[in-house]
Amino acid sequence: MLEMALLTDIVEKLNKQLKENSLGISQCHELRKNLKERKASIENSMSLVSTEFPSKVSEVVQEVNAVTVQINKMTKSFEELSGDIKEHLSKTDATTNKIKEYINDIDELEKCVSYLSWIKAIEDICVEMETSYLEKDEPSLLLGYKRLCNYHKCLQSSCCHNLLSYVNDTVHFWHNLLEETYSREFEEVLKILKWPFVGGNIGLESPPVESLNRFQRLAELLLQLHIPYPFKEKCEDVNSTVSSALLTEFALPPLPVRLLLRPLSKRFTYHFRGPRKTNRLDRPEWYLTQILTWIKDHSHFLSQWLQPALDKMEDGYFNVNAILPFAKVEFTRGLVRIVAEKVQADLAVLLLSQSSETCVDTPPSSGSTSETSSPSKASVTLPNAPSSPSGTPSSGSNRLGISEELFSHLIDEVLAFEKELRDLEYPDSQPGLLSVLTQANVFVWWIHVEKKNAGEKMDQILCSETAWTPLGSKELDEMKVTECGDNFLSLLLTITERYKNLPQPGHRLQFLDLQLFLLEDFRVRVMQQLHEAHPFGQRLPSILNTLAYISFVLRDWSDTPHFLQLQFYMMQFDKLQSYHEKKMHESQEKSFINGILQEEDDENKSQAIHNMSKDESEDMGWTVFDQTLDLFSHLQNDLLGDICDAIMSDIKDKSRPYRNDKWFAMSSPKELLKPSVSPTACPMFEALSEHLQWLTDVLSTYLFTQAWQLLCSDLNQFLYHNLILSNKFNEGGALQLQFDMTRNLFPLFSQFTGKPENHFKEIKEVCFLLTISKGSALLLREALDFPVRQGSSSEEDDGVTSVKDAPLRGAARVLAEMGVHKLTPDDAKKILSLRTDLLSI
Repeated sequence: MLEMALLTDIVEKLNKQLKENSLGISQCHELRKNLKERKASIENSMSLVSTEFPSKVSEVVQEVNAVTVQINKMTKSFEELSGDIKEHLSKTDATTNKIKEYINDIDELEKCVSYLSWIKAIEDICVEMETSYLEKDEPSLLLGYKRLCNYHKCLQSSCCHNLLSYVNDTVHFWHNLLEETYSREFEEVLKILKWPFVGGNIGLESPPVESLNRFQRLAELLLQLHIPYPFKEKCEDVNSTVSSALLTEFALPPLPVRLLLRPLSKRFTYHFRGPRKTNRLDRPEWYLTQILTWIKDHSHFLSQWLQPALDKMEDGYFNVNAILPFAKVEFTRGLVRIVAEKVQADLAVLLLSQSSETCVDTPPSSGSTSETSSPSKASVTLPNAPSSPSGTPSSGSNRLGISEELFSHLIDEVLAFEKELRDLEYPDSQPGLLSVLTQANVFVWWIHVEKKNAGEKMDQILCSETAWTPLGSKELDEMKVTECGDNFLSLLLTITERYKNLPQPGHRLQFLDLQLFLLEDFRVRVMQQLHEAHPFGQRLPSILNTLAYISFVLRDWSDTPHFLQLQFYMMQFDKLQSYHEKKMHESQEKSFINGILQEEDDENKSQAIHNMSKDESEDMGWTVFDQTLDLFSHLQNDLLGDICDAIMSDIKDKSRPYRNDKWFAMSSPKELLKPSVSPTACPMFEALSEHLQWLTDVLSTYLFTQAWQLLCSDLNQFLYHNLILSNKFNEGGALQLQFDMTRNLFPLFSQFTGKPENHFKEIKEVCFLLTISKGSALLLREALDFPVRQGSSSEEDDGVTSVKDAPLRGAARVLAEMGVHKLTPDDAKKILSLRTDLLSI
């Protein structure tokens, strides 16, 4: 094996050397020669070592033998020493065990001493605090309480559960004792200060300064007791009454504020939670107004006397990080919590009444009995429903209507309360009553009631006798705003004001859907009223003005921050929904390759997120009202077209004699001293003038501009096809037509535009072709018949290669040189063929 390994190694080295030096077969002899020389050199060296230096080899052998002897001696010594150690350990095992026992006893005793020292320290502090308590030494008492709290903090990680429990109980005892003592004294001071400031207490003489200073000092002492230890917070959470998970948003105020709120809470409960006459479901404004009044009446006192104590806490004089430094905010939040519980209780009664009244309308099944249960904790009831004329009670639907009316009234008052509350410098970050209204069951009913009330209001708006009456004068109101349009937009604006402060985007989007539904419902109702509208009546233009005004306002609303924010939220929701739908479809198709699907899902998800951020600016090009505006614009164009069609029908009737004039046999106006309009054209121009004046009076400026431009286009086409192309013109007829158009028709529109002839381009160019000189007309006709000769050179210069298009291009260039741009060459030929002076040529 060794020989094979050596042979293999030699072969690898030779191959490597041949590869690196690129040696050929012819050079292998030289390599063989070099290796032989190296072998001979090594053999000579070995021979010299064996013959010339025998003493060095013997020295090395002797040194190796000496080292071996030393190793053997050390091994023997190690074995002897190991035996001695084992023998010694066997003799000292008993002593070692006893020493370990002594050490363990010492550790236990030290722990006991430490345990007792902790107890002794706690007891000493308690003795000192007891002495301070009896002597009413408040600084020493609070200092001892602070030391107890520090001990409690140090022992939190201790395994001595009994000691930890003892410290907890001790701190808890002193906390309760001090809180009870200071709270009792605090309440006595409040009585001296005539707190709360309600009823006859408002406006009394100023309280004693000593009482105010003591109030402030007691507030500071109570704030120092409000250190947020875990056992303290747990105790507060257990003792506090939370009627629902919603009220957990309202953090407990500091202890002095809770004591200030206690008498107000009792008053509120007495008047609005008990059997008093002030506790009425149909009068929520009573208790909401009362809360606002309390906030206003006590704000100055809180800012002047309680706020300095809170400022000291904020400045770090005491290590109380959990207290907010705004006395007014804490006091207001406590009152809002009280009224939130009341609103929630009233909503529970209304929801229960609504559900029970809905069940009354449903016939019970056979063999079953219906029982109506009243809420266990609610002490208010719905007002009695009115009886029918026959004396029988009203139906369940009437009672349901009462419940909805009470609910709607409660919503209105809560929204008004929330708005006024925020005006009193209550921060938006603090919880309010909107969180009560946005609970799932309440919010669903709120949307339903809003939709129902809005529908009833729209009925009143559209059924009013003055619905389509303009609000302003014709001269001042360019928009021609109607009562219907103004009231409907006020309805939409009111809904916007009611929901724009809701905290959740999803809730605001639901209200936006309601507004879009109302806009579509309004459009449908307007279309239903169009069956009774005559084009020349007052209603159709008023409806048209209303649609234009609503569209204008909606475009303006689309750029407001509120609706831009809703547009962004809607875009995000749509993208997420489409993305999840796409992923669900892909997962159904590729469920048989789970591994590949997971990789593709991750990649597609990252790409989708990238595309969302990349195309966000492009997606913001639309608005939330785009679809509604498109529908309104379509209806608006249809109505405007109907009015213009009706006007054109009247003009067509009045123009029949004018169109049937003998244009081929008219005398030239040049023969008259003063040219005048054709007598048969007067009815047509008079009708057109009257209609334009009527449009000016009934349509808004924006709509009127569209109307007269549309009339110009229709009239231009009508006269071109039904008058000009249907007749032959001699020189007198052509000049008379030109005079009627340029001196009578065009000036009718000159008050609306500086160049009315630009809206009658075909007629203008026709008059030009009919009135040019006979020679020019012949040359033009010849140029139109043979346009290639005039345009061949220029066409070659332009690089035109199409033989078919060359005549048309040449004819168009000829017409353009004469100022005719609208008419095509074929149209120009037709016009020239209408000249009687060219018929025989």
